[in-house]
Amino acid sequence: KEQKTDNPSILGKWMLDRTVEEDYHPVNTLIDREEITGKAGDSIVFKADMTAISYEDDGSVEETDYLFLNDSTLMIEFEVFKIRKLTDKELYLHEEEIVQSANEKWVYQIHLKR
Repeated sequence: KEQKTDNPSILGKWMLDRTVEEDYHPVNTLIDREEITGKAGDSIVFKADMTAISYEDDGSVEETDYLFLNDSTLMIEFEVFKIRKLTDKELYLHEEEIVQSANEKWVYQIHLKR
């Protein structure tokens, strides 16, 4: 893979702090929110060759590709995330999908730390 990451500060190991999933129906009304705290073994490693390796507390390991679509948008496998926060200690990835026909919105947040 020739492509190198345009944002080196994402590289390396991040621990999963928590994930948040929200359902809105109608679009501006939150009807369900689930927050899950990361366990000690939950982490993801972003490598310079554009692969990401996720580790789960139960020992399972998964390798996927990632790609910067622009400075603030990251695609991991087929999921598109906005980078809402990136510091040397925190990474917040935000994904949302709006279904106009059903007047619904779904939000998924991944909060990582190191």
